[in-house]
Amino acid sequence: MTPNFKTKPKLVWKIDGENINVFKTALSSIDWGQVFDLMCNVDVAVTVFQDKFIAAAKSAFQLKSVGAKRLHRPSLSERAIDSLRRCGSAFKKWRRTRDQADYSSWKELEVSKRRIIQSDKHRRLYGIAKASRRNPRAVWKHVKKNTSAASIPPIPIPGHDEKYIVDPQDKAEFISREFSKVYPACPRHCLPLHFTTSVILKQIQRLDSAKAAGSFLIANQLLKIAGTSVVYPLSRLFDLIVSKREFPTAWRQAEVVPIPKKGSSSFRPISLLPPLSKLFEKIVASHLSNYLDKNNLLSDTQYGFRKQRSTEMQLLHMAHQYSQALLQRAEEDVVLLDCSKAFDKLPHSSIVTSLSSHGVNGEMKGLLSDYLKGRSQRVVVEGHFSSEQSVPSGVPQGSILGPLLFTIAVNSLAKSISSTVMQYADDIVLSRTIKKHEDCVLLQQDLQRLVAWCKEVGLEINPEKSQHLRISNKRDKSVKVPGEYYVISGKKIPLVNEAVCLGVTFSSKLEWTAQVDKVSAKCRQRLYAVNAFFPQRYGAEKQLLYKSLVRAVHDYASSCWFPTTKSLQRQLESIQKKFLQNIRLSRADKDRHDPDFKRYHQHLQEVAWKPLWHRRCENLLVNVFRIRTGNFASGNRLLKSQEPSRNLKTRSQAKILMMLPVSTAPLSCKLLESTSGSFAYITEALLKDSLFCPSALHVNSLLSFKNYLSGLNFSNFMWCKSNVDVLLLV
Repeated sequence: MTPNFKTKPKLVWKIDGENINVFKTALSSIDWGQVFDLMCNVDVAVTVFQDKFIAAAKSAFQLKSVGAKRLHRPSLSERAIDSLRRCGSAFKKWRRTRDQADYSSWKELEVSKRRIIQSDKHRRLYGIAKASRRNPRAVWKHVKKNTSAASIPPIPIPGHDEKYIVDPQDKAEFISREFSKVYPACPRHCLPLHFTTSVILKQIQRLDSAKAAGSFLIANQLLKIAGTSVVYPLSRLFDLIVSKREFPTAWRQAEVVPIPKKGSSSFRPISLLPPLSKLFEKIVASHLSNYLDKNNLLSDTQYGFRKQRSTEMQLLHMAHQYSQALLQRAEEDVVLLDCSKAFDKLPHSSIVTSLSSHGVNGEMKGLLSDYLKGRSQRVVVEGHFSSEQSVPSGVPQGSILGPLLFTIAVNSLAKSISSTVMQYADDIVLSRTIKKHEDCVLLQQDLQRLVAWCKEVGLEINPEKSQHLRISNKRDKSVKVPGEYYVISGKKIPLVNEAVCLGVTFSSKLEWTAQVDKVSAKCRQRLYAVNAFFPQRYGAEKQLLYKSLVRAVHDYASSCWFPTTKSLQRQLESIQKKFLQNIRLSRADKDRHDPDFKRYHQHLQEVAWKPLWHRRCENLLVNVFRIRTGNFASGNRLLKSQEPSRNLKTRSQAKILMMLPVSTAPLSCKLLESTSGSFAYITEALLKDSLFCPSALHVNSLLSFKNYLSGLNFSNFMWCKSNVDVLLLV
């Protein structure tokens, strides 16, 4: 049995609205100009600022040490607290007098107390459900409070069978040592920017008050309350940091919260950095990103951490490219590369060198070079901190600048590669259309060049965790890979029938059975959690939770994997059908069997929802609008497609179109021979329907276009009548 260890208390600010002006006045009364004029050292300036800021906060607000039980205690209204007190007093009086009248009085108060507490619970759950769309963490926080699962389970001791680490302090030390093993030694090495008060105030107003601040006392909530009172001293402090090219020592330490990985004994580090540091980084990152975008310095192959790009955009490009190969009766070799601990192992020297090659010099280069050096971290488990460990390589995870610096460092990866490269941060996908033996040889050569480039910059490709997916509709693959496998550093890359990229499962036939199964399973798990922690009577609240937690899983990149089979369409729709049955039918109604989906359509009308296939059609057209308006960078080629092979004239050969990501049975033979594949095929069918108004693509905003789509009934579209299960049509 695992012993219970006491979680250390946490310091929490008790914000009193009446004292906010006192806090602002205290900040405004400080002569910040004299403070920064006297301070020439960055570390001293940061320390003085933090001390004065915290002193002003303490003069207005109370800093309380709250234990774990108090943190997990639900908030009660004053009415509920008063009812508890009166009920307790009545009970004590009855115990003292044993009078029947006092007993009756206590029982009446007991019934009233339970009713009030239940009302409070309803209010609390409704608040959680209402906030779930913009803040899903509130739901999982509620679930965590009501489960007994420990945040970090007992850790097995390497080399000792049936021996585990259970003490939180020992866990923190063990995990800290494991994290520190990742970082190799890195040699010491490492734009004019001025911080205006308007820019700083804009970033302060965007801060999320709910973001965890760790043990740092200057939290986002205090910065937002301070507002204009703290803008001037921050501008002086930030200008001093840039001019000195010195990143404050106090901002270099990260607090790491380890999260257990699913099905593994390893952990994922989640870093908490000082809020002041993140505020400074946001402004610097915005300045640097604008410079890179304005001068078009970043590679078109990188989709991560960039404006007008997303995972869905990369997945659309991948699905479109692979479907084009099938239309030409060719094959597509896709190699998904696993870059081991890329964010942690990337040498600082590689980052600094890449900055120079991108024209980042002077003060900015010196500051970013110093930003990377001398960093440390400590692991926190249930309030217990490990000893500090140095971080001699990599970019700070959890930071604002880290992803941008990583993107710059790996920007030149695709320059010497002739095959198609797509990158999302450290996820690298290499692909090539295979028509002859030489194509396989060229792809192998590109793999060798890519591995050599990674070694040069200090990264490592793991061939055992990498995957090779051959996308083809041919029973006997006409083109063989030399040696049967692609090779990295003498090791074979495993050949698989299914591969997951950015959360979407691609199959060797480019069909979506595995993806639908995965989405359905994940939706059912979340649906079970919603039903388990929110009773049936909270129907309105559960609708909000379903939209933000369950339906969001279905909607993710749904324009890339439109299911082509009627059974798959029903499988997805049954998730929403089951949820609506749960909130619309009473427990007394035992007849829940609805094979023809008639009751499901009735429930949809009652809650004013649309079927899931209808949402997939809307998502497709929304992406078309984004491409047409330039909100999807390099997206125009998704609307263009090669002509299908002339050999696709027979009905059996034409089934190739049925395997495409978003195309199903053609409307006519003429359309079959002239249409493009996948994304372009279905969007062309929808856009050319007489019920769609072409001028809608020229409205002023995406919101206006979505409002137009919400008024369409896709059940009347010819493509939907031909390709959507008739039982699902409204």
